[in-house]
Amino acid sequence: HRTLALLPKKGRLRVFWVPGNHGRMGRKKEALPVTSNFDWMIGEYIKCWLRKEPRVEFSNATAPYMIVQRPGADFMVLHGDAIRSWNSIPWYGAERHVRRMRDMLGMQPRYTLLGHVHTPASWDKANGKIIFNGTIVGPSAYSVNQLAIGTQPSQTIFFIHPDGWTFEQTRDAFTPLLQQPRAQKLIRIVVASGWEPARYE
Repeated sequence: HRTLALLPKKGRLRVFWVPGNHGRMGRKKEALPVTSNFDWMIGEYIKCWLRKEPRVEFSNATAPYMIVQRPGADFMVLHGDAIRSWNSIPWYGAERHVRRMRDMLGMQPRYTLLGHVHTPASWDKANGKIIFNGTIVGPSAYSVNQLAIGTQPSQTIFFIHPDGWTFEQTRDAFTPLLQQPRAQKLIRIVVASGWEPARYE
């Protein structure tokens, strides 16, 4: 309800939901439909809850990935749990996986968005940018006890421009806006209770 209060009176918020591996109903690496996943079920619940809200359009993926076409850029969105790491390093596997996905789909999305590794990272390739999101959880009992790793809680936010600006051009244009006191106040509103307010630097 707090988030809905921030929606503009005009325009529309589009949400693209892709299930991950934590919500799977079967055993690890068992081949199951994407819909056999609690993440997908939660997405359907949210979609049903918002069905009478005309300002929100909710898309719940029925495949392990989603292609999102927006003015100025195309996106390939996937959780990233199918990516194979080498020596606990996922970046090489990510490049290989993304390249194969692009070949399979016969398209070159400008941005590929992933999660899973709970570590923010991004890098440019000749045919597009690969972006890994962070995690709002930060270090967990599993990551500390089993993997001896952990990162600061973070979520990646960026903007695209309908004229096809690059990631960097759009970031540089919006940074002064997001650093204004009113924008910082809005960022604090959507941070969950008990969390240290996020800041956009």
